[in-house]
Amino acid sequence: MPSPALPGSGDPGAPRDLGDARDPRDPASLTAFGRLGSVAARRPWLVIGAWLLLLLLALPLAPRAPGALSAGGFSLEDLESTRARRLLEEELGLAPSAMVVLIQSETDAGAGDPAFEAAVAQALVDLPRAEHVTEVLGHQLAPRQISADRRTVYHVVALDLEPDRSPEALASVEAAIRDVPGIRTLLAGGPAFYGDIQTVSEDDLRRSELVSLPLAALALILVFGSVIAAGVPLIVGGSAVLIALALIFVVASITPMSIFVLNLATLLGLGLGVDYALLLTSRFREELALRGGGRNADGGLDRTAVDASVAATVATAGRAVFFSGLTVLLGLIGLMLFDFMILRSVGLAGAIVVGLAVVAALTLLPAVLAILGPRVDALSISALLGRVRIRPAARMRPLAAARASARPPRDGAWARLARWVMARPLRVFFPTLALLLLLGTPFLHVRFNAPDASILPSDVPSRQAFDVLVQQFGEGDFAPLQLAIRTNGPATTPENIGRLHAYSQRLQADPRVRRVDGIVDIDPRLSLEQYRLLFSQPEGVPDRFLAESVRRTTNGDLTTFAVTTPFGPNHPDARRLVADLRDPNSALAPPPGLEVGVAGGAADVADVVDRVAADFPQTALFILISTYLVLFVLLRSAILPLKALVMNTLSIVASFGALVW
Repeated sequence: MPSPALPGSGDPGAPRDLGDARDPRDPASLTAFGRLGSVAARRPWLVIGAWLLLLLLALPLAPRAPGALSAGGFSLEDLESTRARRLLEEELGLAPSAMVVLIQSETDAGAGDPAFEAAVAQALVDLPRAEHVTEVLGHQLAPRQISADRRTVYHVVALDLEPDRSPEALASVEAAIRDVPGIRTLLAGGPAFYGDIQTVSEDDLRRSELVSLPLAALALILVFGSVIAAGVPLIVGGSAVLIALALIFVVASITPMSIFVLNLATLLGLGLGVDYALLLTSRFREELALRGGGRNADGGLDRTAVDASVAATVATAGRAVFFSGLTVLLGLIGLMLFDFMILRSVGLAGAIVVGLAVVAALTLLPAVLAILGPRVDALSISALLGRVRIRPAARMRPLAAARASARPPRDGAWARLARWVMARPLRVFFPTLALLLLLGTPFLHVRFNAPDASILPSDVPSRQAFDVLVQQFGEGDFAPLQLAIRTNGPATTPENIGRLHAYSQRLQADPRVRRVDGIVDIDPRLSLEQYRLLFSQPEGVPDRFLAESVRRTTNGDLTTFAVTTPFGPNHPDARRLVADLRDPNSALAPPPGLEVGVAGGAADVADVVDRVAADFPQTALFILISTYLVLFVLLRSAILPLKALVMNTLSIVASFGALVW
């Protein structure tokens, strides 16, 4: 019985030359991927029903994902800065976390003026009783918390929460601060920053969805020339993202996950889902074109051709999608080798999203295509585009007929570009390589930092407070280094007072240090002998203010210095200062008899960067080896995987460099 004619094949009665078209009995269709496609084609409603069930289960959970995610994620118990901070918390009662209430005068009154002080007291009267607040250190007891023009002050609010949980206090603190005419209050510090990060991330997610989805739909319509064909990738990508967010919520309920995974999951899931679906849908239309467009000679649906096209699509493009997703998934799993929660959670969430995008592309998409068949080209927009005609793949020349033709098939712009490049490999290779290396040169001077409020938009309250603090006080003034100093015997003995005084003078002589605050720096007018005499009184320190200062900073053989620098925690000089403070051979090494641990913002940043740098080689090695092995299996070549790794490394370095070029 003669086969139906293909479009443009000539004699309708001539047998079809399927050439590369894969019959279900073809060995290519009997591969694991081909069999998977055959199952989806034969039982499409069963597959779609399973996905609908997953979507129904995910619907109530996915919107709850943002609330289950945590801020922070940069702390580890075995870091030196963490050990020093724990020591200060346990023996000196240092608060685990704190935030800053910034107060600006909107009148001519300033600190010390009765009107301003009354307004501040009225605004903060309820703050000490707010949930999670343990203490409020006002500017009245700390003159350094008053700006030079006296119109800006800040209060430090101590919290009983660990840094990663500190945003939980934000609502109660905000509710406790009253609006008072004449002053403006803003919240700053870690809790406010991480709280705003969460709010901004959720807002950005909604905004990105409103922008990216219509743009993706428009691009897909232009590519396929059909509303139905364009909608299929969006449905598949959206389904993967929705279920991924639900799974992230479940995982975040068991183990901490960073708020930064929210946008990653959505954008990565939607991007890969659409990308994979685009590849498979395009291949399906080509395979369908090789089989008469999925129609019999009488115009009826050719179910055998549709099923064979689905199986061939999964056997070819599906295989490529699987290995592509596997390489991405392994790269994300590599992040789980880092110790920090933020990196591990990004790796875990990314692996969930990529895995679901691949599974959706290999199961849900083939089932949808099997149901649509030739209707995948329905709702064509060619009539709306007038003369600008987008040729659907269903009308493409059959591959076998193209090979038999004396004239080569008509190429698109990308195919012509590829042929032009392949005809001039060296002339393209060296300029392109030079361009990538040039773009990547800034990466040679890369400096890794921890995020602070400067990454937020300028209209976010914590960013505004941060900018005011930097302008009025200097970035290092409100984030000093905290030195945990252990002495031989009580810290207030004459011998230890001498050691502490010498150490303080040594620190203050360093140009990177603006000020040192400790029990031997209470009053710059006092000499070493006067300090020794002061702390040798049998009844203790007689002055109430001095006694309170000692109580806060000293307990037995442990005391603390607050070292203020002119620069913030991310500044290279701050990290070098931390390194010198820890180096027993540096000029800033403590005198014999003192043991010093360094905590504070700059120490935290230095420890995080050093740990990430230490963990990076094993992570990079895992990613490189696993990716090479996957590509080796896919390509059956030892050279091509190496080329791919080198090209991707160059593109990554060039991308980082181009960001700051």
